Amino acid sequence: MTKLVWDKAGQRLYEIGIDRGVLYLSDNTGVAWNGLTSIDEDTGDDKSEPVYFDGMKFMDNQSYGDYAATLKAFTYPDAFLEYEGVGDLGGGLYVGDQQPKLFGLAYRTLVGNDIEGSDFGYKVHLVYNITAVPDAKAFETLSNGSAPTEFSWQLTTIPEKVDGYRPTAHVILDSRYLPADILAVIESILYGTDGGLTVDIIYDGGYPGSTDPDLIDGGGPSDEGDELPGTEETTSGEPRLPSIPELIDLITLFSPRFILPNPDTGLAELIFASGDLTQTLIPGVYTALPTTRLGEVDVEGFYQLDI
Repeated sequence: MTKLVWDKAGQRLYEIGIDRGVLYLSDNTGVAWNGLTSIDEDTGDDKSEPVYFDGMKFMDNQSYGDYAATLKAFTYPDAFLEYEGVGDLGGGLYVGDQQPKLFGLAYRTLVGNDIEGSDFGYKVHLVYNITAVPDAKAFETLSNGSAPTEFSWQLTTIPEKVDGYRPTAHVILDSRYLPADILAVIESILYGTDGGLTVDIIYDGGYPGSTDPDLIDGGGPSDEGDELPGTEETTSGEPRLPSIPELIDLITLFSPRFILPNPDTGLAELIFASGDLTQTLIPGVYTALPTTRLGEVDVEGFYQLDI
């Protein structure tokens, strides 16, 4: 048995800071949120109540709440107004007391240690189905000691189902444990890319585990007679909030392939490497990564290798 050692170099960890705030609108478009100052996560609904039997303590009955938080910021995106209950009539005219809308949120917290400081790692927090209720606002006359007004909202959420776990609206991506190539792909989805093609594969998940075809046009549905679900292609690198099942599938199935053209046969072989495609739940069907070299052609649904 190895003896425990405390406070080893590099193991004195701490968490600090908040940055990279992103507001995800009802159409799942991401908008940068500048000016975030804090997010205070609330665990007040988590409770433990004792249960007694025959005069003895029998067990502790645990009850858990849903993600809730207090968000504070010096400013917010203009698009956020309708999500806190302000209606836009156009031309700079707004009306309050409207029905707020659900939105998504991403923010990053830093993980530091005694060697690398706050550059050691970070956690990306994703929050789904949020309702924001603004706190009271106080505006004061200008003076020598005036400071910017800090706005505040109470956030509540509607959790989503996660197979094998309690429903949740809060997902955390930890850079210390998530492979760097997978994290880079997820961040390119969350924050957007400067260009390139993304292809969203729509599937029903009814096919068995993945197989690796030798050629790009190989494979297909696993059983004879299976029907291939439709696909939806988009050419936008706009930031969006991936669903929880999509994140799980990406991390579980991530097997990046590089398209290697064959000038003799005209076909392209897929080899293990980062860049172009990764496996989906349907054997033989791949989805394009944000760094793919595939580009659109004039015929809808067909792509060419831009090399």
